[in-house]
Amino acid sequence: MSKEHVWSALDRAVEGRVAEDGAYPERAWFVDADAPNAGQLIARALDEGYAVVLVSADGRERVLAAAEPAA
Repeated sequence: MSKEHVWSALDRAVEGRVAEDGAYPERAWFVDADAPNAGQLIARALDEGYAVVLVSADGRERVLAAAEPAA
C-alpha cells in the first residue's frame, strides 16, 4: 500500500497550514490509519504529549488529542 496519503497530509502542514488556519495542532504526529502498528503509534504520541493526525487512504483526516482526566 502506498503511503502517499500520509505524505500529502504532512506536506500540507509543512506548507504553512498549521500557522495559517490552525487545521493541525502545533505538536502532532501524522499516523497512517492503515499501518499495522497505528494503535501503538497513537498511544506513544499521546503519552509523549503530541496530538495525532490520523490519515486514511481516502484522504480523510482525524485529529486526536489526549483528554484531561475529570477532577
